[in-house]
Amino acid sequence: MHETKGIIMKVTGSHAIVMTKDRQFLRIPAQAGMRIGQEVDMPASSKKRFAAWNGIGLLVACLALALGVWQMKPLFEPGPVSAYVAIDINPSLELAVDKEKEVLQVVPLNPDGEALVKGLHLKGKSIESAVTDLADEAAKQGFLKQDSEILVTATDAGASRLNIEDLEQQVMTSMRQTLQQSGIAANVGGVLVSQEIRQEAMTVGLSPGKYALYLQAQAREIPVTVEELKNQSVSDVAKQHGKDMKEIMQSMSGSKKLEDLLAELKEKHLKAIQQKQNNGNRQDNKKNRENEKDENKKDDDKKDEDKKDNGKDQSDSRPGWKGREDGKPGSDNGRPRAVIPFKDGDIDGNSGKDSDKEEHKKKNENEQKEGLEEWLKQFFEKRDSKHRQEENKNQDDQDDDR
Repeated sequence: MHETKGIIMKVTGSHAIVMTKDRQFLRIPAQAGMRIGQEVDMPASSKKRFAAWNGIGLLVACLALALGVWQMKPLFEPGPVSAYVAIDINPSLELAVDKEKEVLQVVPLNPDGEALVKGLHLKGKSIESAVTDLADEAAKQGFLKQDSEILVTATDAGASRLNIEDLEQQVMTSMRQTLQQSGIAANVGGVLVSQEIRQEAMTVGLSPGKYALYLQAQAREIPVTVEELKNQSVSDVAKQHGKDMKEIMQSMSGSKKLEDLLAELKEKHLKAIQQKQNNGNRQDNKKNRENEKDENKKDDDKKDEDKKDNGKDQSDSRPGWKGREDGKPGSDNGRPRAVIPFKDGDIDGNSGKDSDKEEHKKKNENEQKEGLEEWLKQFFEKRDSKHRQEENKNQDDQDDDR
């Protein structure tokens, strides 16, 4: 049986005077614990009405003012939100309803939604009446066309044990009936979404219904973007991406849980971020190795220049030492080569004292030894430089393979 709410204005013996929403005063049986300012439910069978704002009513109202009832509690303060109902045509909006399925709040979710509800008075109406008004206005403003796709979502707000499935079906039925009366053949689909999905939708700037559609599309690898859903109607997005999107629209209520799809999407995004970071690290490592190679090459070039200078100095300062044109020691088949020096006038190499020959021989041996040491030093330095270059090249090839 339908009940009416009222505020207790006066308690007298076995009866209490109650004022209803429409400013009528009713006398109801008093019950233990009743107090002025308390909100109560009144069954229709127990109502006895007084004329609105008659003398007694005015007297009671004055008494209530004197007792501070109006300061104690806002008159008929809206109850807690029991459910959220979102409707996507291209206008997207959300209705907050209480346990009586009356509209407490209307929130446009995009500019078209603001245009649709402008001038409509939906607060306080039943959800069926509000949906009827919305459908009529959407048709008048040209938002509803033949074969339009309309998506209804319902979310349990947890304030009462309201049957969300029944609420969703009730909204869809009201929408279909209104469209039928207007001669518009549109497709109306529905899906239940959790508070988690609703919050995620608000975070990315979509209605719960469009976000549910986005999750389903991502699961099927249909390239639908958040921006598309923000800026286009459900119908336009469905047409743009072909029959796969229409199949999603028709099977959303019986498909995989949206929470599971959300978890998969987050995991996919996390892997993409990690992959990007890994690629960045590999690029940094490769760049560092290239820089290291450049530095090593510069060092090797500098050493070669120093060796050239040293070779020239040795060629100029050592008597009898034959250096190559590049300043490196001369060689025969890779071995250092030295020429025995001769004194002035010793053209045949046989003249001069034996002691001078012995001295020249020792000097020649020392120069050969020094030349060999210099050659070995250059040989090992070149070998080490070549090994470093090969190691860097192998490392780059391995990174490219990964």
